[in-house]
Amino acid sequence: MQINVLGYFEQGALAKCREKVAIVDQERRYPLAEIERFAKNCAALILQRTTAVNQPIAVFLPKCAETVIANIGILYSGNCYANLDIKSPPERLKDILKNLGASIIMTSATHAAALRAVGVPEEQLLLVEAAMLHAQGHPSVARLLPTAQRLPGDARRASPKNPRLEVP
Repeated sequence: MQINVLGYFEQGALAKCREKVAIVDQERRYPLAEIERFAKNCAALILQRTTAVNQPIAVFLPKCAETVIANIGILYSGNCYANLDIKSPPERLKDILKNLGASIIMTSATHAAALRAVGVPEEQLLLVEAAMLHAQGHPSVARLLPTAQRLPGDARRASPKNPRLEVP
């Protein structure tokens, strides 16, 4: 049963046509399987930094394929994404980040300077390029657990609204 966006992604388009191109961004084409692989890499990187779930993770990227990959990766990590406008004035950006309270901000090397300029510490930044470096998967790429499987050391059960990843 598909009851959330990850269910639609995995059980819908991904299950039916993994190699179909889903995003065309400038000259680059992204098949569904590659989007899944990069998104799970992204989730693994997030889970290396935090064990928190259901927390906002800011995304400071323009409208592009990397934004879609970051958003899906954040959902795989069990968190929610908050896309920020890269054209926001510095003071507004600073206020939004303060109010959001995100422990991680997904961005690119190109846009990281704008975040540093408003006082975001380096350890809070997570570059989306890191998730896209390894086409075959990040060394600690996560496996999505079946929703009914209990997580080791976790009293909660994974559910469609709280997908969890296990990092080997």
